Amino acid sequence: MNPTLRIISRAINEADEPKLRRAGADHAVVPERIGGYYMATLVDKPDLVRFFTLLSNMGSGKIEFEELPVSRLLPAFQGKTIENSGLIQAGQLPVIAIRPFGGQYQINPAPETILQPDSHIVVLGNPEQMASFRKQVLAQN
Repeated sequence: MNPTLRIISRAINEADEPKLRRAGADHAVVPERIGGYYMATLVDKPDLVRFFTLLSNMGSGKIEFEELPVSRLLPAFQGKTIENSGLIQAGQLPVIAIRPFGGQYQINPAPETILQPDSHIVVLGNPEQMASFRKQVLAQN
């Protein structure tokens, strides 16, 4: 009825996941699977779990990820490489991923990656850094 509606469902077990997708769910979350991954990672890499807890905002720190269309950046940053655009210096945040139009995320894009207006970038920072980034590099709408 509404093709733009995103449906997220909770599956009781892994066998329910395909059924929920056939019924129209875009995503099916299996809490037991997530818990199992979490427990296994705690055994093998406890420090990494602490870091991901920070990133997921479940911990005491506040870290934000934001995905932005390159077309929202000031024109001076568009159509240039990440390195030559001055985006990192002006925004004081790392570009941790880029998603070309219709493509897959590229994690830690090379400095030579061109900031095409139809692509998206992902940046990471605390709330103050994100506010400064928005003020310095985004075009005002």
